[in-house]
Amino acid sequence: MKVSSYHHQKGDVVTFVQHEVDTKRPYDIIYLAKQSTDLRNPPADYFDRRTRLLGKGFKYLGCWKMPPVVLACRPDYLLYPDNILPKIHFAQFFTEKGARLNVIQDYHNAADTKELYQTLIVDRAF
Repeated sequence: MKVSSYHHQKGDVVTFVQHEVDTKRPYDIIYLAKQSTDLRNPPADYFDRRTRLLGKGFKYLGCWKMPPVVLACRPDYLLYPDNILPKIHFAQFFTEKGARLNVIQDYHNAADTKELYQTLIVDRAF
């Protein structure tokens, strides 16, 4: 979600792959996320210099670490339009190694919703 927000703010076009036809679109960078090593890897076609691997599922393949400028971004709440996530504030104040982020965007929900359930602090170092 933060990666999507970062690229949107740079003016990039972001496509969230939901259907096989989405994989046929041209791209400059593809981010692949996998949270478990038990899951199968995507096809080898996706592994090249334009690929960034995210999540614990790729820990043996060399995960891409989000730079502070991406960590400081507010999540893209509209990436999952039919999900409860737009009703949650996500806040992050530190990097994965515990260094304080010097600047962060306002973490309050950017979506047009009046019902908010909770604020979730996503600092992994603590």
